Amino acid sequence: MSNLIKKKYIDQITSLQEVLMNTTDKRVFKGENIANLTPLKHSFSDGIYTREIFLPKDTFAIGKIHKLDHIWFLLKGSLLIATQDGVEKIVAPFQGNSKAGIKRAVYALEDSVFVNVFPNNNNLTDVNELEKAFVVETPKQFKEFLIKNK
Repeated sequence: MSNLIKKKYIDQITSLQEVLMNTTDKRVFKGENIANLTPLKHSFSDGIYTREIFLPKDTFAIGKIHKLDHIWFLLKGSLLIATQDGVEKIVAPFQGNSKAGIKRAVYALEDSVFVNVFPNNNNLTDVNELEKAFVVETPKQFKEFLIKNK
């Protein structure tokens, strides 16, 4: 995929995210407030961290940018997932591999349960520390992470 297409997608999803962050529509999950809108379940096993989210039908969310490749599952429901590669309909049960650096927009076509599975070699259990370890907010921060961790 060309860098021009990737840049156009990042610009578009960033603009969409700004609009959504300023809406009062309760179907839009945003920021640190998400735990008040839908339950997040954090689970830990030796070397593994999973984060499960329930997305009610007709809700929309924009994900953060993950620093690492990881596996994810759609356990229940169906979603439309937009990335720089296009829009894909995913129906449970489904297993996917998420590449680092991708930003996604998700729309729940029905009540859905989505699980991310991350490597957790340091066996962290503090959710704030895990957030720092696994995600960034912007493409610029992701590039800085890549440069720092070459």
